[in-house]
Order: sequence, then structure tokens, then C-alpha cells
Amino acid sequence: MTIASDRLTNVYTKGLQRGKYVALAILICMTLASILGFFFHVAEDRYPDLVSNIMYPLASGLGSTWGFLTAYRAYRGPLRLGKAYVLAWLLIGMGLMSNCLGGLYYTYAEWTGQSLLSPSWSDIGFTCVYPLTFLGLLIMPSTSHFRLRLALDAVIATLSILGVSWFFFISKVFFIQIKSGVSTSELVTAVSYPFWDMLLIFAIILLVYRRTTSLFLPSLVLLGVGVISNIWADTGYAYTLAIGTYDAVKFFIDPFWYLGFMLIGLSGIYQYAAICRHACDNKDSSSAQARIEPLLRFLRTQEANQELWQLVQNLLVYLPLGILLVLTFYSGVQEYAFNENSSLVLIGLTSVVGLLVTLRSLIAMSENRKLVQALSQAKIEQEAVASEQARLFAELRQTHERLQELDKLKDQFMITASHELRTPLTSIQGYLELLMTYGETTPKQQQRDFILKALRGSEELAFLLNNVMDASRLEIDAGIRPIHLEPVEVLEAVKNVITLIEPQILHEQRKLEICVPTSLIVQAEPTRLRQVLLNLATNAVKYSPPGSPIIFSARVENNLFATVSVTDLGSGIPLEEQGRLFQRFVRLERDVNSVIRGSGLGLYISRRLVEAMGGMVWVESSGVQGEGSSFKVQLHLVR
Repeated sequence: MTIASDRLTNVYTKGLQRGKYVALAILICMTLASILGFFFHVAEDRYPDLVSNIMYPLASGLGSTWGFLTAYRAYRGPLRLGKAYVLAWLLIGMGLMSNCLGGLYYTYAEWTGQSLLSPSWSDIGFTCVYPLTFLGLLIMPSTSHFRLRLALDAVIATLSILGVSWFFFISKVFFIQIKSGVSTSELVTAVSYPFWDMLLIFAIILLVYRRTTSLFLPSLVLLGVGVISNIWADTGYAYTLAIGTYDAVKFFIDPFWYLGFMLIGLSGIYQYAAICRHACDNKDSSSAQARIEPLLRFLRTQEANQELWQLVQNLLVYLPLGILLVLTFYSGVQEYAFNENSSLVLIGLTSVVGLLVTLRSLIAMSENRKLVQALSQAKIEQEAVASEQARLFAELRQTHERLQELDKLKDQFMITASHELRTPLTSIQGYLELLMTYGETTPKQQQRDFILKALRGSEELAFLLNNVMDASRLEIDAGIRPIHLEPVEVLEAVKNVITLIEPQILHEQRKLEICVPTSLIVQAEPTRLRQVLLNLATNAVKYSPPGSPIIFSARVENNLFATVSVTDLGSGIPLEEQGRLFQRFVRLERDVNSVIRGSGLGLYISRRLVEAMGGMVWVESSGVQGEGSSFKVQLHLVR
């Protein structure tokens, strides 16, 4: 967890920047001083190893100080980093300090004339730097978690590099020491340092594979160069010491030790300064855009470096492995150019690498199989999401269309209310005003006529309002179903309807024709069936000329249904308008401005009631004047 305090300011970060440049200057000066000391053979007559005895513990101690300083800043500084980060640099500092103590003991023993056995106490200090630095590098924060395949890649690369180093350096040191007749402890000590170097190589390769955050990359480059410098010095020292040329070429060996120790410590100074600068920049960003821009730059950088990282990771595995295979083949075929025992070691090492490569392939196949399964599952889930989105979009579109329809129906209702409902209301108001104004002078018979006409207007208004209320009730209860379906005799229902319209039939001198079987019984709700037939009969009377007949008929179809028809000989209904006839507020265009009043809801209510009883209703008409229309209601028979 990272915690930034108020002390994290631009002044503080600038101080860190100056500090790292001062440390870099010290590193350069000390490296140049050691090179010049070796070049000019300073005090070699009196103190042959003066430069080495001073620079080795000094450089290691300086690197250790920088490592401890980084750990302290990460723990108590203005920007406090996680425990893993603090522990990483604490271990690296401890490793360099143990190396410094080993160098001090070596210098003390040499200056006091003590004989240094191998291994000596100084070798313990020299050796501890490797595992401690390895542990520090291992727990260094990274952008990816531990994965077995990545660890195998690092092991394969490290063993391949070990094989190459064995071919060129370690084997020669090993066999020269054996021929010299040294003790086992001296042999192990002399050969151990190149092997310890492999541990640091393994840690560096792991860092590369674990994709350490790009913020750490500049400092980790310094760290990597420092480790490589130490590896060069260790390998060169062991090899030249074995062949007896160390004193002549130590100018090319010892400065790399000093440089390596200081670079490892300096990388911590650089790393903490970079983290503080990044945190301070984000802290000072006041606008959203200023906070987003660094993230966008980071993402673009990550995308651009993705291919480069893949190339580096592949090279770290396959390049050392390829070189190892070539060297193994060469040493096996040309045994005279190489020691036989060394060739066997190289072959054994290559065999181990081959087994690890096989294991890596199996793990990669397993991971690929899981990835394919995950991809397939993700594809299925994506298709499900797409299907759900399509369904939701369809529902949204239907809802939108429904809202548009309701808006249109609202307009139609307002037109109906202003035109159809106002007409009978105007009639009622007019006759009542006549009675109020001329009631005392108007004959009683004429007063009676005024009252009857006002009554008819109120009845018509009540009928229209009832239709509107019925339609509203049906719309609210969209899932309407009859409370109780029972056997209903069709002829009786027709007669009840005729009783209601008979006064108007007699007044208009119409003829009623009834062609309904007496034994025809359907499954229906009596009141609603009567309401449907009344609506159809009222329309037949309203939209056909006086004196024309009204026909009620019924027939059985397929022994399952009964079809009841109400037929008139009016003007008929055009074919193009029949499809929308049973919708709300729909009236024929020719009737909109006619004297015939209507709400456009009667047929809609009839359709909803018939559907609620499990039946259907439709119209049959040629649209020819005088041929009329036949409205049909189909219901289930009672068995």
C-alpha cells in the first residue's frame, strides 16, 4: 500500500533528483579513481593490493548505504511504499553490507599479515551478498503474479546460460583447480562464485518475465548492469586466477566489482526518486484531464512496448538454449577439443534443460487449453449478452411504439371528445335554454318534445361516455378474463338485444330477420355477450338507411364453434379500412364529418370482450353501397 503525506512536494522531489545526480557523480569519480589507481600502479611496491583493498569495501559499503537509504525512505519518507518494497531494498542493502564486511576483513587480514585460508571469514561475507540480493530482487514489486510457466522459462534461460558459462569458463577453472591438487573446500570456494552469479541472473530474468512496472525500468536497467558487472568480475577473477594471469589483467576485472556494487545501490536512489516524481505529478494534477493524460500515455507506452517485451522474453529462452545445444553438439563430436568429463556435464545439463522444456510445453498446452475454453465461454457469454441486448432493444422499441400509439390515441380521444361528445351536449344545452327562455309561452306538447330531445341527447352522451369508460377499464385490466363462463342460449341473447333496439326499429319501420337455431348454446358470459350483440346491432341500425332490414343469424362450424352474425344493408366498409376497424377511436373517414355520432370505441370494446370469452370477431363486407356489412362473433359450443 502506498501512502503519500503532505511532505511530498516539488521541493522534496527536486531534492531527490539532485541527490541521485550527486550519487551518480560519486559513482563515476570512484570508478575513474580505481581505474587510474590500477593504471598508474599506485603504491604497488609497498602495498600491492592497496587500490583493491580500499575500493572494494568502500564501493560495497556505499552501495549498501544507498540501499538502506532507499528502504528507510520507503518506510518513513513522505511517500511510504509497501512492506514488500521496503523489505526488498533492506535485503539488498544487507547483502551489500555483508560483502563490505567481507572486504574489510580481507583487507585487515592482508595488512596484518595473517594467512587467509580458503574458505575464510571474508568468503562468508562475499557469499551472503548473492542469496540476500536474490531474495530482494525476487520480492521486488511487479505487474504480474507468479506463474509456473514463467518460472520455468527463467530456470531454462538460467540453466542455458550456466551451460554456456560452463563451456567457456567454469569448466576450465574447475579442471585447472583439480590438476593443481587444491583441497575440496578451496575447489568449492573458487568455483562457487560463478554459480552464485547464476542466482542473480535467474532473479533478473524473473523480473523481465514478470513485467515489472515501466516506472521501475530505468532503475532496474542500472540494477541489471550492476549485476552483470559483478558477474563479469566474478567470472574473470575465477578464470584468470586459475590460469595465473589475474595480477596482469585485474585492471579489467576489479573496477567492475566496484561499479556493480555502486550501481545496485544507485538503482534504489533512482527508483524511489522516480516513484516520488510520479506521485507528486499526480498529486498536483487538479483537473480530470490532467489526471487522465498520464494514464493514456502509460497505456500507449504499454501497447507500443508489448511486442518488444515478447521479443525480449522469447530471446531470453531460445537464444541461450540454442547456443547451449550448439555447444553441446560441438563438445560431443569434438571430444579432443574438450575434456570428456566436461562434455558429460554439459550433456547432462542440456538433458535437464530438455526435460524442463518438455514440462514447459505441457504446461503451455494446458494453459492454452484453458484459454481456449475461457475464450469459448466468453464467446457464449458475449452471444448471450448480445441476445439479451437485442431482446431489451426490441422491448424498448415496442415500448417506444406503444408510447407513440398512446400519444396518437390521446390526440384521437381529444378529437372525439371535442367533436362527438360535444354534439349531444350542445343539443341538451340548446333545448334546456329554449325551455328556460320560452317555457311560459311554449305549448305543453312542444315543451314535451324539447324535453324528449334533451333526454335523447343525454342518453347518447351517456352511451358515448360509457364506451369511453369501458375502453379505459379494459385497457387498465389488459389481462381481462370473464369471471364466470356458462352455457348461454344464443337465441335468448338475441331476443334480449332486440327488445332494447325494438323502439328504434319500429320508429324507422325496419324488418328484423332472425335465423338462429333454438338449441344453439355457447360458452360465454351472458351480460358481456349481450353487450357485444347490442353494440353490433346498434351500429347496424346507425349505419344503414331507415326501412332496411337487420338480420340476426347463427350457424355451427366443425361441431366446435358457433358463429353469430349481425348483418345490415348499409353502405358497407371499404376493404382497406377493415383491418383497423376494431382498434380504439377508429371511425371511417366518411363518417368523421357526418351527422352520425360515435366514439370509435364500440367495436374495440366488442373485440376485447369476445377475446376475453375465448372467441373472435370480424367483419365481412365488399364495401359496395347497398350490400352492407356482416359482423360475426365466433364462440365455443357447449358440449
